Amino acid sequence: MKRLLLCMIFIFTLLLVIYRPVYPTKQLGPAAAAAIRTGKTNKQQVHALLGAPQLMERQVPIRQPAGTEPLPAKYLASEIWTYRTSSRRGAANAASGARPFRYFIIVFFDARGLVLDCEIGQDD
Repeated sequence: MKRLLLCMIFIFTLLLVIYRPVYPTKQLGPAAAAAIRTGKTNKQQVHALLGAPQLMERQVPIRQPAGTEPLPAKYLASEIWTYRTSSRRGAANAASGARPFRYFIIVFFDARGLVLDCEIGQDD
């Protein structure tokens, strides 16, 4: 019985470590996003600025057809990093059921690891 209990505790602890939610380690906001430069900032610099992304997606980029309008960066990117944060609008409004304020930064990288584009915004 002790062995089963110890095994269950070990598995539970392991699952907590493996499946823990990932939150940005740096402060997200317009000032942090303003430091990201298209075509100049690389993955290591974004990681140093914003920390580990909450979501990292890889994809096969679509080739830009000749003689057409430029495609959005989300189609040309080989890697996409997403950062999100959430907070209450104010401590006084928290008691009245204020909805959370969310800020996000989405960074699109090319195959060389340089920033193609950076989307920033906020959801109410």
